[in-house]
Amino acid sequence: MALGILRKHRKSILLGISTAAILIVAVVLVMWLNGAFLPKWIEWKEVGDTSFLKKGVKAQDTLFVDIDHDGREELLVLCWRIGRYGDRKPFWVKHDEFKWSQHIYIYEKTDEGEYKAIWMASDIHTDVARWEKYDDSMILTYTPDNQKNVWAWNSWGLERVSEEALEEYYKLKLQKAAEADKKVPSIEDANEKVPSGEFADENSNSGEEAVKDIDAKKELISIVMVGDVLLHDGVTASCKSEDGYDFSPLFENTKEVIQAADIAIVNQEVIIGGEELRISGYPTFNAPYEIGDALFDAGFDVVCHGTNHALDRNKKGIINCLNFWKDNYPQMAILGIHDSEEDSEEIYIDEVKGIKIAILNYTYGTNGIPLPEGMPYAVDVINREKIKNDLDYAEKNADFTIVCPHWGIEYMLRENSEQESLAKYMTENGADLIIGTHPHVIEPVEWIEADNGNRALCYYSLGNYINWTSGRGKDVANRMVGGMAYVELSNENMGVDERADNGIPDSEMINSYGVYPLVSHVEHTRGKVTTYFLDDYTEELVEKNAITEQDSAFNLEYCNNLVDEVFKGAKKQLVNE
Repeated sequence: MALGILRKHRKSILLGISTAAILIVAVVLVMWLNGAFLPKWIEWKEVGDTSFLKKGVKAQDTLFVDIDHDGREELLVLCWRIGRYGDRKPFWVKHDEFKWSQHIYIYEKTDEGEYKAIWMASDIHTDVARWEKYDDSMILTYTPDNQKNVWAWNSWGLERVSEEALEEYYKLKLQKAAEADKKVPSIEDANEKVPSGEFADENSNSGEEAVKDIDAKKELISIVMVGDVLLHDGVTASCKSEDGYDFSPLFENTKEVIQAADIAIVNQEVIIGGEELRISGYPTFNAPYEIGDALFDAGFDVVCHGTNHALDRNKKGIINCLNFWKDNYPQMAILGIHDSEEDSEEIYIDEVKGIKIAILNYTYGTNGIPLPEGMPYAVDVINREKIKNDLDYAEKNADFTIVCPHWGIEYMLRENSEQESLAKYMTENGADLIIGTHPHVIEPVEWIEADNGNRALCYYSLGNYINWTSGRGKDVANRMVGGMAYVELSNENMGVDERADNGIPDSEMINSYGVYPLVSHVEHTRGKVTTYFLDDYTEELVEKNAITEQDSAFNLEYCNNLVDEVFKGAKKQLVNE
């Protein structure tokens, strides 16, 4: 009988079951959308009025901290939402994630009393159960298992601070307190020790004028170097073509100056491991081989691969990269990475117009990735004993020595004490020209005086040649300004032995020097990511630069003020008649 009733009402029963299932799914979905199934380790706090947050964002906790050191406290919100990007999804990301994720938002209060977002993290790469204010301008977070992380504002946004960086922070803080009434050394101070006429005149040069300057002085030796070729996802996506990649637009507006120089050096920030190792951007980079084609076509002679990203694809990345250069452009000098112990012991020396020039490249580290087993020589890591030995060899076999260290603290607009110490050590042991990279922003240019009387010209950081950071908010614009170092040498018919006999340091070969300021230009259109000389940049281009969506402060005046503040007199190109 029961079976008969079931058969008679089968459709109604099935409809009822289906309806109930749909209702259960709907209820569960609504609960999920409202965060009912978020992790139990989250410590929810009373957060006050958060009506300014967008719909769907759940605030876990808030803090008031002067995070960017501007004298006013910002509101930091630890929160959860569905998806990483919301309505700020980069053009190269096809689909946002449909899952809950944790974020940190930073707001500043306007004069009208409203909260304006200045930075929003798409991913903080850790779980934060709770947080607290730390040392007035930083925050301390705790993971569910009580692991601690300190976070600080580093121009582009919040960044986790390593123990080494935190130690450096306190050293600088103590030093600043101790020297509160003392004058901070600057390029003007260095000028007092530099012969007159080594800085530029009042008229800075555009790219076209720079080519004329170099061509007009063929009896001199011209050296140029640019900073980090930093292939964020947006840069690589912009250079994607139908049959591969075309990175030539990156150098379209600067290649004439690069090609006109006797020696052109580039810091290739990311390893070139090819598509077989998966192309990727931040935080572990890998570039397609086509970037190597573009570097060669642009006119570079020397590629510095000794960076903190050299081991992002481990041993295979190093081998692929070196094989690419050997198989396709054997005439290019590749520094900083090696596939054999024999190669690692060789010092690169190039002879130009009768002058032998040694070039060395080292990095402070490889982001914690250990050197490959059996390859302790794979990357030239900063080691004072090795640097001294290399410089000793260069002093005996070359007329002039250039060192390209990958050093410093990211997003700091001036050198730190370790850079100063290392620059002095290099100078003392024979470096004549030091050109640094890694901080991703520009840093000062100055003359280094060693205790033994040696002198060297030091560019602490050239910043980025090209980049498209995902950071948002205050000081992001700093990362869009870079520099092209320009140095002219004159041997005055005197070789290394003759100068030594007369007690004349090799650094006296520097006839003139300067910096051509550069601007990274990014647009949401393929082929429109490139770099311009600041002198060639226009307000029209500023309006097209997508970085204004990430930092509204970016404009021509901002860029010029930054260059004036950091490079000072060195930003002008000297023209000797």
